Amino acid sequence: MRMDRFHRQRGLVDQRALMSTRVLISGSADGVGELFVMLRQLGVGVIEPGSIGIVTTDQMPASVFWKLMYGEFGSWEDWREQTTKGRCSVELIPQGDIVRDDWDIHLTLEEENDMFGDVNGLVNGMCGIVTGSIPPLRNIGLGMHPIHAAMRTVVAATLVNEALKVIGIRNSIPVSEVWLTVSCRIETADQQLARDHVRGVGGVLLDVSPSQDGLATIARYRYPIEHDIDTNELIAVEKQEYALPEIIDVGFIPWDSDFQHTGCEHSVENEEIASPASNVSILGVGGLGSWATPLICQALHGGVVNIIDGDDEIEMHNLNRQVLYREQDIGGAKATVAASRLSELFPHLQFNSFETFLRRAHVGEASEEGIDLNELFSDSEGENGVEDIDEELRQALKTSQIYLGCLDNMQARTILNEVALKSEMPMINGGGESIHGVVERLHDEGCMVCRYGTEVANAPEVISCTEEGARPITSIVTTTAYVGAMMAALTILELSGSIIHHGMRYTWLDGISNQSQVCKPPWFDEPCIRHNLQEIVG
Repeated sequence: MRMDRFHRQRGLVDQRALMSTRVLISGSADGVGELFVMLRQLGVGVIEPGSIGIVTTDQMPASVFWKLMYGEFGSWEDWREQTTKGRCSVELIPQGDIVRDDWDIHLTLEEENDMFGDVNGLVNGMCGIVTGSIPPLRNIGLGMHPIHAAMRTVVAATLVNEALKVIGIRNSIPVSEVWLTVSCRIETADQQLARDHVRGVGGVLLDVSPSQDGLATIARYRYPIEHDIDTNELIAVEKQEYALPEIIDVGFIPWDSDFQHTGCEHSVENEEIASPASNVSILGVGGLGSWATPLICQALHGGVVNIIDGDDEIEMHNLNRQVLYREQDIGGAKATVAASRLSELFPHLQFNSFETFLRRAHVGEASEEGIDLNELFSDSEGENGVEDIDEELRQALKTSQIYLGCLDNMQARTILNEVALKSEMPMINGGGESIHGVVERLHDEGCMVCRYGTEVANAPEVISCTEEGARPITSIVTTTAYVGAMMAALTILELSGSIIHHGMRYTWLDGISNQSQVCKPPWFDEPCIRHNLQEIVG
């Protein structure tokens, strides 16, 4: 199967129509930069007549994602000439020269000149909205809150997601994979004989079944696509009919609320993280981690960032949503490349990279009280564990103040949760798949096991798009950016000591955000690992 840059999003959108869409963007310099980065990852403007029109600002963007993708330039013209030529169509438009009819849709983010478009986004501290009308202004300005950059990414992801539906190129239902199948009738009822004598291209074994008349064998196999064929174009998926809601509220605090009565009063003046030497461990720098990690690093004024990822090869199809990586990074190990790129932007931070998957052995040895956390899990791979321990990683995990699980399976999240429990530090858990996402804090509220149950919490299924033979999933930048940015926001709030609503789960369903209080499911009556540890250790 061909795995191009946009492979994992082709089941969610009409990719050809997306590439030829004309999108106009305006707003603050960083707002424009944020929108452009996401639109480029989606592939907007790659084929004619597609284009991205930028209403130029006095200053160039300085957001962390713009810097990761483009670096720093003195003018818009220099940037366009050196970075986008031959890659996509970009039109630079002065403020007074806009012709709205030239564009399919107009998007604004942090618009400062009342020049609102078809879909608009505003950010104010811990608040953020997306709307198709003139956005209502908040009564109380919150200034440059420590999570402002993260909230801007949350709003940008929601804004772009809604734009895809407004212009009618979003599929009404996700299609995770499309392939070609070769079928043949073999004139023998002996299925083993058929398999012994007939193979697919390259010696591929056939799937066989009896013919309807019982006289022959029907054999099939999945034909490998090596040339430039988009198999998604072989099917027709109905497009989503959509009317943009009046307001989509994506903030931690409702846009129209009285901020002084939300329980977050002292967050207004807390404009930077209090700890000068934070220590953060991030497990996974793929779709979620590549958005969360730069936002966290931008907020830190010093300290250590441990990056842990066993994926030893960046692939082309990662680039539609994993913003840390470029084409020149393909083939490199994610942890190493991520640490290298981030250290260039944030030389005041210490980055430790670990090219390994977190194993149960990293949780720790038996404590003085005799608790061996390795024994809390069955080891399906039969590893000895102790012999495989990376002592440097173990020490890094022991000294962390907070853990981020930007992972692709529940079992790995549960192992990281055990590390956090043993250290008595919080974990920010995130997951994203297709058009769904979830972000939650795990600490005083409970553990992975009491929240999801033993069987689900230890499920080894990997849904990563890079795993051979794993369940295929669709992936798109709007989901990964939302989840990663929300994880970063919760991490920054945690490190800054801001009051947040503990026990909340933040969910994303196709652009609509929800907050809900979570607790142990009423049908779950298994003993809680976290509580058992407290009872024995205490």
